[in-house]
This record gives sequence, structure tokens and C-alpha cells, in this order.
Amino acid sequence: MRIRKSKRQSAWEFMRRNQTFSIGDVMMITQMKEESMRLFLRQLVRAAKVKCLSKRNVALKKKRYLVLDARCVVCPVNSQGGNHET
Repeated sequence: MRIRKSKRQSAWEFMRRNQTFSIGDVMMITQMKEESMRLFLRQLVRAAKVKCLSKRNVALKKKRYLVLDARCVVCPVNSQGGNHET
């Protein structure tokens, strides 16, 4: 039996693989909703896993980010906002 990945895990794998990415690309690949993606990115930025490369006035889907710490194979933030490193 195959275990299905969460959308966050799929998004994290896409981010790690690409190093720089746009939010629109991640949302399209993972089918994440905008609010979920916004919360997830806020958690990743606070955990110092990614950094925003775009200016503040850019639309969310066009914002570009850079992965700062790709050592975690498992998504580094859970849905409650805490960190868990593997």
C-alpha cells in the first residue's frame, strides 16, 4: 500500500529540488490553496528555511523565493507551525 504525501511535503520537495521558485509554480504543482500556501511560506521564512527574493508589492503568485536550508528531507514545519528536523 502506498502512502500519499501531504501537499506541504510535495511543495517542500519541489522547493528543495528547484532551489529558487515562484509561489505560482508551487501552487500549480501541489494544488495548494492560496491561504494554505501563505501560511506555509510564513512558517518556512520564520524557520529560516526560505527567503523571499521579491519586493513587497509583488503579487503572491509571482513572488520568488530561495531555499536557504535544504537539509530536511521531510517538510521542516508541521501544520501547527512548529519545527521538526529529521
